[in-house]
Parts: sequence; C-alpha cells; structure tokens
Amino acid sequence: MKKYSQLVDRSPKFDLTYVIWGDLDTIWLKDFNSCSLAKPTILSVTGANTDDPNAGIGYYNTTAMALIFDDMIKYARSQGFRFSALDNTLMV
Repeated sequence: MKKYSQLVDRSPKFDLTYVIWGDLDTIWLKDFNSCSLAKPTILSVTGANTDDPNAGIGYYNTTAMALIFDDMIKYARSQGFRFSALDNTLMV
C-alpha cells in the first residue's frame, strides 16, 4: 500500500499546502481571504460549541499532515478507531 505522502496531489496549478475543509452543512456567510488566516502548524479546527469535538471546519497544513499521517493511522488502528467523532476527533 502506498503511503499517504505518496498520494498527495502536487498539481502545479494549485498550492495545496494549506487546505480549508468544511462539513457539508457548513454555511459560508461571506467570502474571506485565506491569505489573512493564521497558518496552522498541523491543523486548526472549530466546532458548533466547545463541548463538541466534531469540528465543522478544518484548516490543514497538508505537508505537516503527510509527515504524521501514517503514524496517526497506526495509532487509530491500535485504538480500534474508537473515537467520539470518527471523522476528525482523531486529529484533535
């Protein structure tokens, strides 16, 4: 199996170093300039409230994520993927 870092698309048309991801039910009320956002070391997330680990928006440093992804999956396997929110609680 290929490692995640070998699968990352490095298209010359787009800089994919930082990627903003939002849940399908996220509503963007206005445009924003992503260049004005603080760059995350690995990941920056926000959720509906502070008690909810299920983030609605994630801002990823894909280069840093590629470095830890394989170990993160090994950890998830060792835990039987038992996390409160399977889509992103592993990363927070």
